[in-house]
Amino acid sequence: MIISWRITSTNNVKIYGYLYVWKTAKTACPSGWHLPSDKEWTTLTDPLGGKAVAGGKLKSIKGWKSPNNGAINSSGFTALPGGYRCFIYSSFKSIGNEGYWWSSTKYATFSAFYRKASYYYNDLGSYHENEADGFSVRCIMDK
Repeated sequence: MIISWRITSTNNVKIYGYLYVWKTAKTACPSGWHLPSDKEWTTLTDPLGGKAVAGGKLKSIKGWKSPNNGAINSSGFTALPGGYRCFIYSSFKSIGNEGYWWSSTKYATFSAFYRKASYYYNDLGSYHENEADGFSVRCIMDK
């Protein structure tokens, strides 16, 4: 079973990190850290004005395709557009355009929740997708 993929090149890994299938994403964080649940993602976005505007406050001001709407990175999160790996087509998509981050929350039998930011929008949407797709991981410290 494939557990993670390089984004497309060694240079991209240095910039964006790895993309993980959901099962591996749940164990990718170092000791003392964990993959945030969908509720914990909401805890992050609510003080930033909610998910409708939080994307801009989380996105890096550099590294995104233009126009990178709303990007001010006021949170210091410095989200980057690592794109994703589509399981169905075995291809990499949206690098430079969108960032995708897993949550630890399962949605249905073969899907889990994730958050997505786009160069064109200001939001940080909450969606669900096939667990076999490859998304980025951001870890949070255990309490």
